[in-house]
Amino acid sequence: MLDRLDPERREAFVLTQLIGLPYAEAAEVVGCPIGTIRSRVARARADLVEALRAAGHPRSRRPS
Repeated sequence: MLDRLDPERREAFVLTQLIGLPYAEAAEVVGCPIGTIRSRVARARADLVEALRAAGHPRSRRPS
């Protein structure tokens, strides 16, 4: 599912959520403002949740 993310979103997600860089450091690595990293990570998360829902993953369902 990570491979299906937009490359910029994937990069921000991997740097912050998988590698564990602080958002400020990830922004330096990528060469963009910290707000851009925050936005890309949020959108990547939303994309991943939607992909899990589409795949029928039981833990991705919205609460009733």
